[in-house]
Amino acid sequence: MKNNSFLFIILALSICSCGHDKVNYFNFAYPPKNKPIFAQGEFTNKGVENGEFTISSDSLLINGKYKQGQKLGTWFYKIDSSEFKINWKSCNVHDINMSFSVPEDWDIYDRDGVVVLAALPQQDKKNPREFLKIIKYPKEELDLTSSVGQCFLQTQNDYNLISSKPLRIVDIENVMSYYLRLELDNNTHFLFYFFEYGDDIYQVSFLTLKQNLNINFFLFFDIIHGMMLNNKKIFSPYKSYQASEFNLVPAENG
Repeated sequence: MKNNSFLFIILALSICSCGHDKVNYFNFAYPPKNKPIFAQGEFTNKGVENGEFTISSDSLLINGKYKQGQKLGTWFYKIDSSEFKINWKSCNVHDINMSFSVPEDWDIYDRDGVVVLAALPQQDKKNPREFLKIIKYPKEELDLTSSVGQCFLQTQNDYNLISSKPLRIVDIENVMSYYLRLELDNNTHFLFYFFEYGDDIYQVSFLTLKQNLNINFFLFFDIIHGMMLNNKKIFSPYKSYQASEFNLVPAENG
């Protein structure tokens, strides 16, 4: 019954989007290469998602509703043979005018020196608790590229690092950001996203258990995609991008 209900909702939402053209959708965290992803749904006159949306490729199907660029309510995900749903809520950081969506069962905490700290429900106390953290610091302290190297070095010092995948992302306006995936030996992965805004550099990090990695690739990207500063998206998957792996060079201590 669960599968039938899921397929019915997928079909219904797909029909709702039929009156809108498909557009290319760039997801830097989705591992398969050379598999185009498309989005179909409603946009405002400012180019922000609003209303029903379908995101699809030959191996995934995602459906849900946006409200002024934010995922809200229940979204349905089908990735390969896995099916799940996520209920989204809005999160606001008023002192820097930041907003984004997170799953509604996440706990949000206030911490000194941290923009946002959100912890996922802990299913098994034997495993580390998964969490999302956002920090920012002035560009005068460390430039964007050096920030990635410094993060890699710090993680390497704190954990037993197994593998790394750094990705440099450049859009058609030559705006650069970075995605970094680090595999640790304690059955966890760190996902990072680095970007500049104004005079600051933002670092978004997500510690995820290996068994949840397939789902959390999408969770992490969906949070980044929904993130707004001063009512402006910091990343749009509808642009053209060049994404390339590169050698990590840690920042020199100065």
